[in-house]
Amino acid sequence: MDFVDLLTHTANFVAPCIFVGFFMAMTAPWLFKKSPQRYTLLTRSLLNSLAALLAMAAGLWFFGNDGKMLSYLAMALASALSQLWLGRR
Repeated sequence: MDFVDLLTHTANFVAPCIFVGFFMAMTAPWLFKKSPQRYTLLTRSLLNSLAALLAMAAGLWFFGNDGKMLSYLAMALASALSQLWLGRR
């Protein structure tokens, strides 16, 4: 595997985490209208994406390959719990 392949695989592994983290941060004010937003959109997106990336890395470690539906479920749950935690603090 050369550098371009490694970069492509890494980008394809991280892209869903970034999308889900940003999506959770964007939709949270609509879903939780009464909770104050203490953090900026960028901060919430980064923390949600980091939680999703950690869940995907754990799924990669546990299953031995990526792309398992349980890993994607864990990614969505980790991002949602991160957003819920950010909204409660």
